[in-house]
Amino acid sequence: MSKLAENIRNYRKEMGFTQEELAERLGITLGTISKWERGSSEPDIDYIMDLAEIFRISVDVLIGFSMKGNTPEMEVDRIDKIIEARNFNEAVEEYEKALLKFPNVFKIVYRAAWAYYYKGVTYYKDDNKDFHRAVELLKHSLELIGQNNDPEINEVNIKNLIGSCYSHMKDYKKAIEEYKSNNVNGINNDVIGTLLIDDLNENEEGRKYLIKAFFKMLTETVTVSTGFINYYRNTMNADKCLDAVKWIRNYVYSLKIDPKATSFADKLISVFYLVESFVHDNKGDLKIAKEFIDKAIDVAANFDVNPCYNTENIIFANHLADEANVFDDLGETALKGLVRQVEERENFDLSKEYLDYFYKEIKKNEGKKS
Repeated sequence: MSKLAENIRNYRKEMGFTQEELAERLGITLGTISKWERGSSEPDIDYIMDLAEIFRISVDVLIGFSMKGNTPEMEVDRIDKIIEARNFNEAVEEYEKALLKFPNVFKIVYRAAWAYYYKGVTYYKDDNKDFHRAVELLKHSLELIGQNNDPEINEVNIKNLIGSCYSHMKDYKKAIEEYKSNNVNGINNDVIGTLLIDDLNENEEGRKYLIKAFFKMLTETVTVSTGFINYYRNTMNADKCLDAVKWIRNYVYSLKIDPKATSFADKLISVFYLVESFVHDNKGDLKIAKEFIDKAIDVAANFDVNPCYNTENIIFANHLADEANVFDDLGETALKGLVRQVEERENFDLSKEYLDYFYKEIKKNEGKKS
């Protein structure tokens, strides 16, 4: 049996077609399909191209042909070097040639779409031809997504790139529609809100999306910063660890409209003061560590006197104070949250002197009243 005959049979079964169904798709007899699969006859070039399209593979793959140095992977590597050199006109020309050979290979189709996107954003033209072609290729790549083996590429980022193309084409309604339909876990709230306000003048609707994006950004920023703090701690880089803690503490503090008034941000601020005290204790600077313990406990105790679990006194969101509550996992009270932090931070290996001072100050402030 020839390679072509074997491939027709295997890909037909892989696609779930019977011989009769495939014959109907091609407008030919069942006997013709049977002969192709037995190898007693072969389809002409037009039917080979139709079969490749149905099976979503390249003609080369269908007929079992490979040329040294001419695989889809090597084509992508070669043309992407042209993109890296920012020769986008040449890149799209080369990808169009590659698409003639590999019209249904995911890597080729997907990277060709990016080449057109890069060209479009670099050489902006009113006709939007590059973006239209990028959208066409991206939609085709979605049909081929089953071939993809790169975990960093998925339907979500392909669809979002389609939305970006529509946005560059100034088809803002279509862009927003695409982003909304693909807004997994609120990942597109920021761009939806911005498009609604900037381009459609739908201010209140856009604000709702931006507020959600703002709190998502705050959560992610705290999480990322905490990751870096732990990284520098684990790699024994105390100075970098302190830099990371100070940066996130100052960032959270900057969210407060009135620095002196209570805000839900104070619970976070008290924790970051405490983490600074951990690092100074590890460095052997117990005196400075105690100063930061005092700051952490002072902020936490003041919060517990007048707790605030809404968005009052938070930039961008203060007008939502009556409609939005904030939840955290820092403990029932801010002071109890600090105790939990100390109990859970075994990796900081705190000194006995540090712990004695900390618990003494906590006990002193636990009964603080307004």
